Amino acid sequence: MDEQQCEYHQMIDPDRGSITHELVRVLACYKDRPVEDLPPMTHSIDTDALAEVLKGESGQSSQGEVRVEFDYDRVHVGVSSAGDVWILEPNNSTA
Repeated sequence: MDEQQCEYHQMIDPDRGSITHELVRVLACYKDRPVEDLPPMTHSIDTDALAEVLKGESGQSSQGEVRVEFDYDRVHVGVSSAGDVWILEPNNSTA
């Protein structure tokens, strides 16, 4: 995801705890909705695989930056192993 086309960017601490929980908190803040009102992230992405790719099997941060992008609750989300989170609304213009 190109940072220049990003509508929202925030950092999370990938070592703080569950990447999935941190990511859901960012999405709830972006959407201005309580966390419990968001659909389960597992409907959009395998959260165990996401954590494994971003942190590695050992629980340590991956060597080099890893980025994962996926669609969730009508937005496009990007997250990196460094803790960057990007959110992009779909283009609603009609051509």
